[in-house]
Amino acid sequence: MVFSRFVEVGRVVLMKTGPFASKLAVIVEILDHNRVLVDGPQAITGVPRQV
Repeated sequence: MVFSRFVEVGRVVLMKTGPFASKLAVIVEILDHNRVLVDGPQAITGVPRQV
């Protein structure tokens, strides 16, 4: 059996590129097959809620 469910609500993610590279965030909501809503929280990690 192959594990294929990597993206789910509550998972911690590491931003790899962009202005928030090397920062941690949490998946808050899955919007569609290509986008998720993540949150830092901004006060602790510096990552605002964003798509």
